[in-house]
Amino acid sequence: MNHINSRKRYSELSDLKFLVKDPDDSDTVRKEEGFTNIRIEVSHNGEDVAYMIISHLPDEWIWEHIPTAYHYKYAIDNDFKDFLDPDAIRLVDILKELFRKGTVDVLQLHTPRKALSRYLGKYGDKYREFISFNRNKPKVELVYVEENWRRHGVAPVLYEYAGRLMGSKGYGLWQGAIQTNGAQRVWRKMELDHRVPLEYNVDEILPYTGKPRMYLDYTRTGNVT
Repeated sequence: MNHINSRKRYSELSDLKFLVKDPDDSDTVRKEEGFTNIRIEVSHNGEDVAYMIISHLPDEWIWEHIPTAYHYKYAIDNDFKDFLDPDAIRLVDILKELFRKGTVDVLQLHTPRKALSRYLGKYGDKYREFISFNRNKPKVELVYVEENWRRHGVAPVLYEYAGRLMGSKGYGLWQGAIQTNGAQRVWRKMELDHRVPLEYNVDEILPYTGKPRMYLDYTRTGNVT
């Protein structure tokens, strides 16, 4: 747990304080799927202003629990009955070992689908999409601003702070799979602000916008201060 002051981007928000902490159990998001969560709380002279929940799927959890589509299906269904063929299980073990040695990237582990197709079925594609969307891509899950602080420019400042915090760890801050109308308005506002280091991933089109997935990239432009 640590305190970090705001960057004083807006004079009227210069006294905001930020607290980064582990969220309470009631705030955790998809913890059972291996996601770690970060809660950023904003206050002003002791008054609660806003908070944000960020989720992140670490490489370490992927390596340990779902290094292949086989493990991904098991983690979801908790069902081994389709995987009794010793040859299929042996192939998965070989792939897992190659991945741990760095010979095979996690996104390539779905490729021997011909050998495993009758065991994995649709989970090969699901696994690939899951890893591609979440791996090393911390994303905003929830933002809440107290009613008397809304429309005061708090949300953009909170997003900037969170983006810089993730940038200090070598990550971008990504759009989530589902967004409220308010969250979409904040991203559009940042998109129009040329001072914001916003990037697009053209390989991911979000269904609710029909546009490439956006992320804040503060990895090269400065960290939180």
